[in-house]
Amino acid sequence: MAASLQGKTAVVTGGSQGIGRQISLNLAKQGASVVVNCSSNKQKADEVVSQIESEHGKAIAVQGEVSTVRQGGRNVRQSAHRRELRRNGTLQLSDCCAGI
Repeated sequence: MAASLQGKTAVVTGGSQGIGRQISLNLAKQGASVVVNCSSNKQKADEVVSQIESEHGKAIAVQGEVSTVRQGGRNVRQSAHRRELRRNGTLQLSDCCAGI
């Protein structure tokens, strides 16, 4: 049996499509609040968030470049911390699926 991720927050870079999309959906199904990151197509990230929310999960879409450590760290920290992490504590999970 998989451990519950209830009360944990995950950032999935590249979470709007492909493997990242599936990881975002699976993390949400296990109870995590998911920050779905995308670099350019926010509409796709919003679609993932809508799907998660339709299944009673918690998610937000954050558009931001993560192709370098400096950019990625700054964008994810600023966006995720400002929104989701304030509500749910600290970041516990991170999954990099961005094609960089």
